[in-house]
Amino acid sequence: MKWTFYLSLCFLLLGSACKTARHQGIGKKTTIAKPSVAAQAKEYNLFFQSENARLFGDKNEAYRLYASLVKQFPNNAVANYNYARVLFQRKDLALAEQHAHKALELNEANKYYREFYVQLLVYNRKLKQAETQYQAMLEKDPRNQEYIYELALVYLKAGNTSKSLEMLAQLEKLMGFNEDIALQKKTMYLQNGQVEEAIGELRKLQQQDRNNVEYPMMMIDIYEGSKHPDKASIIYNELANSYASNPMAQIALAEYYQKKNDTASYRSYMLQLMQNKNVNTETKMSLLAPMLQNMEADSSNDSQFIVEMARQISLQSPDNKDAKALLADMLFMARQYSDALIEYKNYLRMDSSKLVVWNQIMSLQFDAKAYDSVILTAGHCIRRFPDNAFPYFYQGISFQQTNQLKLAIPAYQQAIARETKNKALLAQLYANLGDAFHTEKQFAQSDSSFEKSIELQPDEATVLNNYAYYLSLRKINLAKAEQMSKKSLTLQPDSKSFLDTYGWIRYEQGFYQEALMYIEKAIQHGGEDDPTLFDHLGDVHEKLGDKEKAIKNWELARQKGDASEELLKKMNNAKNRK
Repeated sequence: MKWTFYLSLCFLLLGSACKTARHQGIGKKTTIAKPSVAAQAKEYNLFFQSENARLFGDKNEAYRLYASLVKQFPNNAVANYNYARVLFQRKDLALAEQHAHKALELNEANKYYREFYVQLLVYNRKLKQAETQYQAMLEKDPRNQEYIYELALVYLKAGNTSKSLEMLAQLEKLMGFNEDIALQKKTMYLQNGQVEEAIGELRKLQQQDRNNVEYPMMMIDIYEGSKHPDKASIIYNELANSYASNPMAQIALAEYYQKKNDTASYRSYMLQLMQNKNVNTETKMSLLAPMLQNMEADSSNDSQFIVEMARQISLQSPDNKDAKALLADMLFMARQYSDALIEYKNYLRMDSSKLVVWNQIMSLQFDAKAYDSVILTAGHCIRRFPDNAFPYFYQGISFQQTNQLKLAIPAYQQAIARETKNKALLAQLYANLGDAFHTEKQFAQSDSSFEKSIELQPDEATVLNNYAYYLSLRKINLAKAEQMSKKSLTLQPDSKSFLDTYGWIRYEQGFYQEALMYIEKAIQHGGEDDPTLFDHLGDVHEKLGDKEKAIKNWELARQKGDASEELLKKMNNAKNRK
């Protein structure tokens, strides 16, 4: 900045500001004695400091200096104007108005002073005075569009809608048809309750831009808001006929038919929207999201419809992995597991970095009893995520299901070595390892594994039951087995397996009558087709001395699928005994 020029400008402003003043109302001139050279120098210096602080953003200093300046030199118009601006920034609107008015009194011809003053009048809700000022401004500049528009707003704020509309009509004559003016008129008509006049302004806009769907959408809002559903229905028909491919129209029509319970039309427009190439994938997915909250994981019509919309999104965006994941998730929620598996695999080809997708694939394969596929997928997953426990877990449980226990055991051990936080998974791994070791007759390792599982999750009923049952089969630690079995029954009192386990433990302890009661109860709670229960029941009756009932129940066990030589031997021995 050239300071010489800046100082010269300040002197010119101050010089013009101090030559005359208008006291006792705007327009009455009063001559003021010319100040001394020393006073002028002081005024210039203080003005320079004040303006320098204001221009360089030191608001507090500018406020302090300008307050001092207008106190010492109250007839300085520029100082009063700038001080009013500083006060406005500080939100001291009343004092800002006073000094803006003072500046205007001192220099009535300055339009910037008058514009700022009238703005402050509006801020301070002195609308009548603001109206008078704008009228005076328009007398001098009758074609000033800004003044006309601002006066229209003043009338509107004062509640004089008709005068406001007159000003806008005047502005429209000067400018020609204008969207902003038409929309402002529409708002004013609505405030006046003139619905059709508001619609008329929108019709004018529609004539100017036939492709803009926002105008008929506004008409619908107006008619629906003013309780004219029949007229809104006409506009909806216009949307369907003239804007059928427009996404906003499709959304509006879908919502309209949904409210009318016209399911077929609603679904038709939603599917059109999902197929619309002018709508990005993220928007389509966001429109689908609210439906997912109410989606039931079944094969209902709603679920099938949501799946179909997800499919359309995926078809329209074949390279979008998020769309692929959405379709896979929707198929899974709709229990279309084989199709979901295909889509999860498709996603994996696009992005193999999501462990959750790998886990979902392995889970679906396992549920389908495709154990070889689980083992293969787990192997690929281990190469991608070598430090994660889940693929080893799926690998182990699949090996166990296919009786490859020598492979299952190290897989479980690898999973355990990698899992440090998930107590539930660790407990399950130790339990599975206990089962595998038991089958391999490595009983010490089996017991140790079960103990660790129960330590992690003491109330896991199935683990308590299995460990107790294995102890009873080996006829060791029967007291501990009885305690664990009883606890499992407390947790799940109607489980046929748990009832049978407890009955068998009591059998091994020699409490045959109690054993009879629990095994019979197990049969009553869903064990009618379980050959093991009838085998156990036969054993109990034998101990109670009832050979006929023993043979009868062993025969039932054989009929229900137990073809073991041990069972046949028991039956023959009993029949040969006198």
